[in-house]
Amino acid sequence: MNISRWLLTLGLALLVSACSGKDEAAPTTEVASTATATMEAATPPANTPTPSATQIPRAGVAIVDRFIGAMLTADATELPALVDYHDVACEVSPMGIGAPPPCPPGVPDGTPIRLISGSSCEGYFITAPEAGEQLMSAAQRGVSVFSASRLPGGGYAVILTPPGGGTSQSAAQAIMGAVYRLSERGVVSIAHPCGPSARTTSLQYPDYLIQPPPLPAVPAATQHTGIAGVDAIIDAVVVRDIATLLARTKQVEVGCGSDRWLPYCGDQPAGTLIETTEIRQCGDQLWFTRDGMLYDIDYQIGPSPTIFAVTRRAEGGYAVVVDARGDPAQRDGGHAIVVSPEGEILVFDRGCQQSPQELAATYTDFVIAPK
Repeated sequence: MNISRWLLTLGLALLVSACSGKDEAAPTTEVASTATATMEAATPPANTPTPSATQIPRAGVAIVDRFIGAMLTADATELPALVDYHDVACEVSPMGIGAPPPCPPGVPDGTPIRLISGSSCEGYFITAPEAGEQLMSAAQRGVSVFSASRLPGGGYAVILTPPGGGTSQSAAQAIMGAVYRLSERGVVSIAHPCGPSARTTSLQYPDYLIQPPPLPAVPAATQHTGIAGVDAIIDAVVVRDIATLLARTKQVEVGCGSDRWLPYCGDQPAGTLIETTEIRQCGDQLWFTRDGMLYDIDYQIGPSPTIFAVTRRAEGGYAVVVDARGDPAQRDGGHAIVVSPEGEILVFDRGCQQSPQELAATYTDFVIAPK
């Protein structure tokens, strides 16, 4: 299980690196051809109206408003001018993660190449004029503005989603979005998140110029327990309120180490106390930091979560069993959120590749019985 835990931790680390508000994952040459493949011009959708000036969201920052306006109107003249390229010396035979960009055929080693960075689970380079072409391709397919934010180190982040993603979402939607990071001169990177929803991604950029769309109302048919703290978790789950779930998740200090039941140390010495949250999976105990939990919560509740059951636990508190399956035919998808009576999330139990029915069968004292 040491290897399994290492793979799980590595996968989440790559996801957070690619999708967070921090620097994107280091570019790799292995996926450079993928970047080029995604830049083929798209045919504009039929009957897609061009928004009027009054329909375009405004951030109040010139470069952000210019970028949003150009993307929403698919301005073929403006978009190529909104890329802030920088020069990086190429290598004829680059190797490994973080290597410089490959030199085009016949170009000498060390020649500066104009590019920006991109990521989609892994990093890559987007060279000139491909970045402008990629922006135009996305704009022609149609986009909506999910949010726009200031970045703490300077610059801005704009999250764009497919058409309709910028309006209020139903609880059944967990739409993904692309993150466009801007300097005062234009786009410096394009990140396509590797799994998390646009709302979860936006939580990494909380200094909003344009707020994310509001959460939907809790469905009227949602069952409640009458226990305020537990019901607050139920409501947050069914509307995918990731921010509330993260805020209510308990953090405990645990000394890191190499054993699988201890949090990963990274560059810190063994025994360093790290604020983490407990994860249970197939009898194993794992630990995630707060940044890791942001994406793990998104994963655990699934794209259209419902409450399958709520039970009292013999050791105290309650277990909210979530049906996280995107498809009723899916076998795996039963997860339990262990909650205190006050509504503090103590543990996330992923189950062990169990359906909601199988996971709920491990409990007996139901407050909300299984469906």
